[in-house]
Amino acid sequence: MLDLSVDGNQTVGGGIVATFAVMARESLSSVQIQLVLPDGIHKTAGEPTWQGPMAAGEVRIVELSAELSAPGPQRIVGRVTVPPATEGGAPQVLTADREWQVEKGQ
Repeated sequence: MLDLSVDGNQTVGGGIVATFAVMARESLSSVQIQLVLPDGIHKTAGEPTWQGPMAAGEVRIVELSAELSAPGPQRIVGRVTVPPATEGGAPQVLTADREWQVEKGQ
């Protein structure tokens, strides 16, 4: 399960909180969870990345506070990377994203 939400004042100079929740369907020895912010959004608090093992059914949350500094379309991406199941295989990457229009404000 991937759930990415963005809440707050979505105008230039406004603050937002991006929350990315990930639930493991099976036990995983290594997972990387990351929130990717575009240019025009600057992190003010929180850590954008978490890495470690996850048990089946476990939920991990990565949360950031950020300030919007540029008007126009913006897109935040939540990315989960799981190492390959077999040696030489490709890692599995899952993403969720949220897009919106940042207004100029006053």
